[in-house]
Amino acid sequence: MKRNHLSLMGKARTLAYAVVGALLLSSCAQDGFDDETFNSGVSDTQLETPSADEIEITASADGTQQTISWPVVYGASGYKAVLTNETSGELLVDSVLDGISFVVPRVADNNYKLLLTALGDADKNNTDGEEVLKEFNTFAVAIATIPEGSDLMQYFTDNPVQPQESGDAVYDLVPGGQYTVSGVVDFGDQSVMLRSMAENAVITFADGACLKFGNGLKLQNINIDNTGNTANGVLTMSDTPNASLSTEALGYKALGANQDGYVMTNPVHLKNVNAKNLGKSLIYGNKTNWSLTNLIIENCIIQIDNGDNSSSVINLYGASNGLIKNLSITNSTFYNLQENSSAYFMRYSNSSNAQPNKIFGTGQSATLSITHCTFANTFTGKDMANNLANTNLVTTILTDNVFYDVFRVYQFVQSNTTRTTTNNYIWWVKTSPQSNDTSRTDSNGNPLCTEADPGFPTMESLAPLDFSAENCGVNFTPSGVPADNRAGDPRWLTANE
Repeated sequence: MKRNHLSLMGKARTLAYAVVGALLLSSCAQDGFDDETFNSGVSDTQLETPSADEIEITASADGTQQTISWPVVYGASGYKAVLTNETSGELLVDSVLDGISFVVPRVADNNYKLLLTALGDADKNNTDGEEVLKEFNTFAVAIATIPEGSDLMQYFTDNPVQPQESGDAVYDLVPGGQYTVSGVVDFGDQSVMLRSMAENAVITFADGACLKFGNGLKLQNINIDNTGNTANGVLTMSDTPNASLSTEALGYKALGANQDGYVMTNPVHLKNVNAKNLGKSLIYGNKTNWSLTNLIIENCIIQIDNGDNSSSVINLYGASNGLIKNLSITNSTFYNLQENSSAYFMRYSNSSNAQPNKIFGTGQSATLSITHCTFANTFTGKDMANNLANTNLVTTILTDNVFYDVFRVYQFVQSNTTRTTTNNYIWWVKTSPQSNDTSRTDSNGNPLCTEADPGFPTMESLAPLDFSAENCGVNFTPSGVPADNRAGDPRWLTANE
């Protein structure tokens, strides 16, 4: 790396480093580098770089930036700083600085590594200090680290989740660690986060096992092995909701809602989660009148092994009402090893009662967004979605996706919603072509999908996820038009570059 090179990643970083420059210029005199006004009196010595404990990381009030600072080293001509975001692999800073702080963007749930060196001054015969390593992260503080090898049901039986004054009850899993779930783990109505801070931990679910939650759940950097598990849902909503989450108690009925249901006010969020051999639902409403305020799925690979049942991947079916107010699925892949003519990808219970105003109050809206995703064989003979509300109170965004042997994608894009459908591609091998998937348009006249063969592997050649392999051994790199237009899960577009 070049000694005086500063790597700026986009406009946000350009702005951040403009702030750095201003800070450094304003601090030079007080830092002892203006020879006309101050002489440190330090000469003929090897300098001592500030220790890792002396390097401070301070987040801005809004959490979008972080200031990295350290004490003055007298007799130094400057400091060499190399900062890397270890999670994204980005080199953020590689520069010689003449101040004692700089500002960079702060990305939540990321690991960082800083190498800092106090630089000598030849005029004073001072030599460089030793390079110091400072590792830090932007993860929320955990309650505990669950020991590797634990059965999570037994762990939470012995260590019940306690109510938090605010936010999630966060538990760390050992990076790359192996865990099991031998039965039902019930988190009640406290939002819980299970995460690894680096390499994905693996959780193996026994038959009948699930994580049950009553007001939000977050999983991050986790591999789920669901082989042989016949539970209705790996992640199952509580069938005994807290009365404080009812549409009456939350005030939604006073705002015009007319349904007796329950609302999870905390998000359900899956980030960097890979699921193997999903036999039934990933997220299951448990035939209870649940609505979700936010469901977020990002950077996930969900491998389904379902050929003989009607369990939807996202399954709110079996109650009298329920919907998702804000759905965001991004940069993810879903594929099934089997043909299935019984299951939907996403299913509500009742299309009329899935109108957002009936749960959240008069004039309330919902947004359903799927972007930059790859779908293969999900599912070959049943609609992509079922019982979604067909109303202009819903905004539907379906962009930059590839659908391969997915039946009737148009059922996700209801005709009366406000629709954006650009750069989607569809191809059929075992699935019957549906003209509505290519002839219907969005609110601006763009087609729902364009017919184009992505050149994916045949269903017979697909295999379960291999957690020991890069990208879990999966490769849905598209060819032709979808590849040229950068559609689908971005990991497949860069896998071979």
